[in-house]
Amino acid sequence: FLILYFQFGNAATALMVFSGVAVAWAGGFAMLWLYGQEWFLDFSVFGTQMRDLFHVRPLNLSVAVWVGFLALFGIASDNGVIVATYLRQLFREQKPATVEAMRRAALAAGVRR
Repeated sequence: FLILYFQFGNAATALMVFSGVAVAWAGGFAMLWLYGQEWFLDFSVFGTQMRDLFHVRPLNLSVAVWVGFLALFGIASDNGVIVATYLRQLFREQKPATVEAMRRAALAAGVRR
């Protein structure tokens, strides 16, 4: 968090970027939980079982899983930094005054990412 704060010079922006890591963490653990459920992806498409196709089975919190989470955190924070930087540049250049202008700037930053 401190590195993001020093980069942007704003606690709100650093928290916005860091919130992406929290959402990624929650989504990762939700998928680990879903993979352990018998009903998850328990159907077939054109005769192919989805559980077999995606190798769905219960997963333990092993070193490999934690390495995957570290990679996920890196991707989430990198995406957040890129979008925050684009938003900062757009707000500095365009100085949006209305909510609609802010939405257009946010959409442009997301598309540019």
